[in-house]
Amino acid sequence: MITQRHVLENFFEDEIGLIAIHCQEEDYCFAFLLNKFLNLRFKKKENDLDLLYNGVLASFSNFEFIEEEKDCSLYLLGNNYKTTKQKITSAGSLFEEHYEEKIYYLIPEYKSINFFIKIISDFPKNIEKKLLPEILKIPPVITAYSLDYTTLKSKQNLNFN
Repeated sequence: MITQRHVLENFFEDEIGLIAIHCQEEDYCFAFLLNKFLNLRFKKKENDLDLLYNGVLASFSNFEFIEEEKDCSLYLLGNNYKTTKQKITSAGSLFEEHYEEKIYYLIPEYKSINFFIKIISDFPKNIEKKLLPEILKIPPVITAYSLDYTTLKSKQNLNFN
């Protein structure tokens, strides 16, 4: 008797699109600009995206816009988290205080990117093509471009709901 096996890969999974954005604005200000210029409704999620790096909890900003009519979810994610750690060193009989700043990245292979827009939809490439030219028109945006989600080394950092 011959047995056939069928493997269903990504059967129920939506496709993911990713837009990388270089912009020096604060996360809340950039979300406001996207809402204003692109007519979106990004809202700050109650919880940031928390990742653990060598015992340090890094919280990356996370804004969400769900468009139920089109079965589409957009997430605006900050790519960096800065932390300051106080170090006290002995200098003879006195103590000196030094502050060490450490930066953690959501996607470490793209350290120069400030924000990502993650698109979850049946057709994310169509949404990317619509959004990209409009994002480039926003005054503080330096540049923006599409990234291939499947080639990221740290794509597991973007797996959340």
